[in-house]
Amino acid sequence: MRAHSRIAARRTARGWLGCLAILAVASSCTDQRGDGPTGPSIPTRGRFTQSPPPAQALSWVAPLGTTVPNPATFDPAVSPRIEICVWVSNACSGALVATFNSIPTPGSGPIVTNTTLGRYEATWNLLNATFTTRKTYRIRVFKQTTETGAISVDVVRGRWALTRSDGTQAPLVSASELPIRFHIALLTCANLSSCSAQVVPPVIPTGTSVTVKTNDASHWVTFTGDANGHWNTQGIPAVVTVEDVTSQLGGTVTGCGQGITKMVIQGHCIKITTEPAVTLAAPAVVCMTLATFETDWQLVKYDPGEPPRVKFLGDPPLNTCPQAGLPPDPGRDGLRSPIKRIASRIGRAMRDFVMPKTAYAFDAGVGGLMLAGDDFSYFAPGLPAALEVVSGNNLTGIAGAALSTPQVVRIQNTHHHEPIGGAIVTCSVTSGGGSLPVSDFPGRATENPTGTYTCPSWTLGAATGANTLKVTANIVDAFITGGSVTFTETAGAGCELECPSPILEYKSSEQYTASDLLWDRYTFTVTNRSSLPASLFEPRPGATECASRTRVDFYDAATNQYIYGFCGLSSLNDLDNLWFSVPRWTQPAAGVYLKFIDQTTNEVLYTSTTVQLYGPLFTNFPRNVQLNWAPVDGAASYTVQVDYCTSWSLPDWRTCSSWHSLQTASVQAPTTSFAHTFIGDQPGRWHITALGVSGAPLVTTNYKYFNYRTPPP
Repeated sequence: MRAHSRIAARRTARGWLGCLAILAVASSCTDQRGDGPTGPSIPTRGRFTQSPPPAQALSWVAPLGTTVPNPATFDPAVSPRIEICVWVSNACSGALVATFNSIPTPGSGPIVTNTTLGRYEATWNLLNATFTTRKTYRIRVFKQTTETGAISVDVVRGRWALTRSDGTQAPLVSASELPIRFHIALLTCANLSSCSAQVVPPVIPTGTSVTVKTNDASHWVTFTGDANGHWNTQGIPAVVTVEDVTSQLGGTVTGCGQGITKMVIQGHCIKITTEPAVTLAAPAVVCMTLATFETDWQLVKYDPGEPPRVKFLGDPPLNTCPQAGLPPDPGRDGLRSPIKRIASRIGRAMRDFVMPKTAYAFDAGVGGLMLAGDDFSYFAPGLPAALEVVSGNNLTGIAGAALSTPQVVRIQNTHHHEPIGGAIVTCSVTSGGGSLPVSDFPGRATENPTGTYTCPSWTLGAATGANTLKVTANIVDAFITGGSVTFTETAGAGCELECPSPILEYKSSEQYTASDLLWDRYTFTVTNRSSLPASLFEPRPGATECASRTRVDFYDAATNQYIYGFCGLSSLNDLDNLWFSVPRWTQPAAGVYLKFIDQTTNEVLYTSTTVQLYGPLFTNFPRNVQLNWAPVDGAASYTVQVDYCTSWSLPDWRTCSSWHSLQTASVQAPTTSFAHTFIGDQPGRWHITALGVSGAPLVTTNYKYFNYRTPPP
């Protein structure tokens, strides 16, 4: 078996923007661009709308921004520069009004690095001749040639105030200057072409969202707030960083997995972090762009904690991550997968809504739902899989002998609930001292049919007691739910090599009365009972009724319907006296067999041989037998006819070739019974003829058959 070759052989589709999601927001996976600033502006313009994606997480400090301190680590090594210009129609107009540099430059003001307060500081002289009121100014911060952040302001000279984003005005400390204060967070990512960081404020107003997107616009996360607007449980601002870490990790499945998980299925992975670390208070949407995908994948979140954590996320809400570049709709029958067909149709309907070119909603077979309480780490496409037991658990075998029933497991996709083939499944004895056959691939399970794996023959340990076998797979993390399964069997004494099927034998019948009803009891024995494990009928821990570990039930061989059973047997000797009853002279099931059923797991441990029944076999002597029948309307009397056989065949002794009349008797109504003493150990039969008042026959019943075999004197 080659896991990757068979798994990779499944059909792929192209151009998927995979989603790990946290909430349905129609525009949550698109940039929220605006001509406005990343800080306060004049009242008629949008407030604090970012120009995404910023090269580095910048937050404005009062008076330009919030008075809440940024908790992220301050980066004192940025060496930023500031440019101020007149802002008209979303662009600078005319020459720069003022510039500032971290390194002193002629004609530019200084930028001070305040490591104590964790911010950069500059002061704009409002008495400069180039400054006039009634204009909007754009304050832009650069790291080298890349704009890190920007904000638009309107300084009102008459009151020497700064117009805030909500339209109110904040007094300036000095009528002659505007303090420019901002914080830049330290970036920890290596792939600067992809990495993007952004400060997400503590409160996100209802109906809005904040998106942090990689610089190449391929991957992003969108946040929304809870009922109070909080997106994290700490209620603080945080720097959110999104980075494509594929190249750093080698661009392979193994590299992306980092030894944390075996369930990553593609060498494409991203990392999302927050500083400080926070826990989500509301869902958030994470989107990944993938070149190829399988509809049975989901995105998996994993981190290298102790112990490591791996979580497959539920499907995201529809349309939260758009999907671009898929082939044209193949029509009703063009795609074999119903999920792909549905996704394609939904996608066509959404194309104009999402983007002007051909676009599709995310495929319903892939995606993920992060919920409140989650945090962030690595994300990659994965194959959601789990092991489950098919058969062969909770058996009883003989100590030192191989089990006759194999241990079988299935690997199932937990998303689409389909079997997964091509995995390497390994079976390992974990307790009891048992063993598996020696081979080049010890414990390797065989696959047949697809996704179903059978362990090698398991020999139980030499001592009686519990034996366990653990089964794992190369595509499933053993530490997750469903990552492994354990078979537990009991080794008992009593069989030489292998516990045989119980051999059921019919012993005899007897007539009896219970609760004023007439019955025929059929009694049986298990002839090889001493070869079965004595542990079958050990007490069941904690049980006060049906206390035996094993239940023994009769079944009809023709219909497999339950007839009667015993749940409280205490030893193998009890198998010598098993029985069930039928109403007097009622023909029982033509064939019966036993099931030995574990009362804890309800697993069938043994099924006996089948016994054919032709009628009651009596063993009493003298051979007194009671003949009973139902009354016939209008009958004045009954004629009873009893015959005996002198030549018959086996096993069905009813096939007699020589019947002889033994007794004819008359019984007056309303009596419907007759006591008869039979002639010998041989088959017999009887029936009645109902006679009316005139002596004319009304009805003659079918024959009832019986046999006698009395013990020697």
